[in-house]
Amino acid sequence: MEKRNQSLSVSLPKETSRSVSLRVEIKETKSEAGKQVSKSPCGGLVSLCKEIAGTLIYRYAETGDPRAACDEVRAILTDKLDCNPDRAIAMIDLALELIRLNSYGEYRRNDLEMSLLVSKAAGHLSEANLN
Repeated sequence: MEKRNQSLSVSLPKETSRSVSLRVEIKETKSEAGKQVSKSPCGGLVSLCKEIAGTLIYRYAETGDPRAACDEVRAILTDKLDCNPDRAIAMIDLALELIRLNSYGEYRRNDLEMSLLVSKAAGHLSEANLN
């Protein structure tokens, strides 16, 4: 199998001279026949949400406003990475759940809600009321 890595780095605009970047590596895997098998963020959705969680924590530490931190990351996901706004919100919610898991050892949502959130964040579910 042949693997090719691409990297995309987006910097957040801010008042200070330090820049925060949300780094996403995209891995393309090809089979022996040359067909593309998968194209997903390196390590999957969880590693992408871990990057988002780190950016959220950093922005919250810089600004002191959790809503502003979420809004900035959502703007990056929708504008720079061309992500659906609903999916961006779901990825931020999943990142917040990962922060809670690392802090308290448990999710705030139950299993069904987590399954729905992961489906939305992965882009597999657009509207829950249609299912």
